[in-house]
Amino acid sequence: MSFVCAGILQLPAIKGAKYAASTSQTNTNLRKIGEASFELHRLKGHLPPLGSGDNDGLAVISPFSFHTSLLPYLDQAASWQSIDKSIPWNAAKNREAFSVLLPVFCFPVLAETRGPNGYAPAQLVPNIHLVRNGCGISRGDVTDGTSSTILAGSIDAAFPAWGDPQNGRDPTNGFAGGPHSFGGGPVGAYMLMIDGSVRTFGSKTDISVAAALASPSAGDEVPREF
Repeated sequence: MSFVCAGILQLPAIKGAKYAASTSQTNTNLRKIGEASFELHRLKGHLPPLGSGDNDGLAVISPFSFHTSLLPYLDQAASWQSIDKSIPWNAAKNREAFSVLLPVFCFPVLAETRGPNGYAPAQLVPNIHLVRNGCGISRGDVTDGTSSTILAGSIDAAFPAWGDPQNGRDPTNGFAGGPHSFGGGPVGAYMLMIDGSVRTFGSKTDISVAAALASPSAGDEVPREF
């Protein structure tokens, strides 16, 4: 009996340790995404996603997702090469490529969850306010500051496919989780800023602060405590 009770008492600690390890890996994944975004910007002059002018002459019908654009810079050359970029991402020919789970786009404790229609999910997704005309903006367009503007972050519900060009989320909806907001942490969401830093924003963060963090150039002032 004492053995059983001891096992029960250990469960919360085991779960806590597992979650702590998952959080650490999530932060690492976000940093990798940040580094890949820097490299894409260095070569193309803008943040992900790639635009129609970046595709080396390919007749692209469907735009690239944020995640697809980063594949060559995340040691995912095989995934990049397996995608037929001259047809829409969700064409039958591309299904196999976009059904491959890529851990770098995942929150480890949630990684086995599938995306819509069996596609592999993204649980770290971009800020929708950083795209113009289907292409990522330049760091020079981020006049509100790269350390106070969100590039991407964690979510905990309604996981989109990583190949879907419309898989971003709006930080102005907050960090409390659910199908329209960022979230995933025990108290909020893990967010990658454009400068490459990773920060945690609480679920009760004021919406005005979330809006300031979402916009790259609205002139919003983020309070010092954030």
